[in-house]
Amino acid sequence: MSPDIRMEEDKVSTMDESSESSSSSSSPDTCTFCLEPIKQDAYLDQCFHSFCYNCITKWVNVLCDRQPISSIKCPLCKRENFSIIHSFHQNNFQRYYIKKDHPNRFPSVFLSKSWAFRRQCYHSTPAGILNSKLGIQFYWKNRIYRMKNIWLEDWLRREIQTLTENVDVDVIMHHILGVMDSFYKRLSFKNHAGGCERNRREFKALILDSVRPFIFDFSERFCDELELFLVSGLNIEAYDKLYQETVIHLP
Repeated sequence: MSPDIRMEEDKVSTMDESSESSSSSSSPDTCTFCLEPIKQDAYLDQCFHSFCYNCITKWVNVLCDRQPISSIKCPLCKRENFSIIHSFHQNNFQRYYIKKDHPNRFPSVFLSKSWAFRRQCYHSTPAGILNSKLGIQFYWKNRIYRMKNIWLEDWLRREIQTLTENVDVDVIMHHILGVMDSFYKRLSFKNHAGGCERNRREFKALILDSVRPFIFDFSERFCDELELFLVSGLNIEAYDKLYQETVIHLP
């Protein structure tokens, strides 16, 4: 479900020194989305930050599926950009212009019972209903986050699909996983004593920043839900069952 984007081939003009300096000094060799070496360089037209062409176009598609847009904010510097420059060859390049258009959403029949239930949770179920059933403080104090959660990718994919109403969300999922992995690696080098609550706040703040461009008003609730799923240590089916049983017994 791609947005309506127009492609045209332009002649490369010489960028001024400040733009070139900005590009070389601030554009990482590692893609912000997939956290791997950049494949097929793609630059945003105003800030010149670079990403994998496949990653940045998927990200644009997700944004356009959420609401009509004519520009995008760089995920690194938040500057407005209007096109993606890529496929450099000698003195030529290609440019994709992001065109404002009605978003294409996947049909509602895509939502299975699982997706529909989760969407209902975000819309009408009070936040934190599992807090009293799960040991959140124990999780952070005993650094349970060091244990790999083998169901996390599937859970993230379902939640993001539900909230964005978009099937192809892998680029967002891997972006979140990359933010989490970087955070956990930093924690391994820090003095953990007395910092449980601080680490928890930092984790949720980082996740909030990483998902806000995609799920907007659902961002804070998503951070709470992500923490609860991680703390539970359950697979998706068991977690949903616990959630449903808790909802049933709400006053």
